[in-house]
Amino acid sequence: MSASQTEPAARAVHDSIPESTELDEEALKKASKALSTQQAYRCCISGLSKRLHRTQGKKAGRLFDSSGGLNLSVFSPQCFVDFLVAHSVDKATPLRPSTLSTYRSALKDLFRQRGLTPPTRLKGTKRLFSGIKRKQAEEDLADGAPPTAVKQPLPFSTYAD
Repeated sequence: MSASQTEPAARAVHDSIPESTELDEEALKKASKALSTQQAYRCCISGLSKRLHRTQGKKAGRLFDSSGGLNLSVFSPQCFVDFLVAHSVDKATPLRPSTLSTYRSALKDLFRQRGLTPPTRLKGTKRLFSGIKRKQAEEDLADGAPPTAVKQPLPFSTYAD
């Protein structure tokens, strides 16, 4: 097939795309994350904000901008580390390590959305997460719960008629 034969077909496809669907860079970046991930990140940031308001008292005002969002130029990674520690050892409602990891991802995404580089201290929480995972596994084993990382065999009743 020559170029002259494919040109009308390509032009027809291009002409069938409506002009109003032109995407800008921001729309494409936003589309890189699934809608469910975007919603989870919003919930995480909201939960983190509520906790900061509750625990920081009057000092919380400086952590937020005029629109109510986190002021990332003032927010320190230590605030986030304190959040992780509080929720990983909270006996009433402990959060699983995977949930806490989602909070970290949401915070890093918020930095990226605002055109900022996440602080190295935030990136360096890997060791803290290893400790949280180990503590959670120890607690699960002490409670008699099977390890969550191990595949569980199906019961015999699944195979029986």
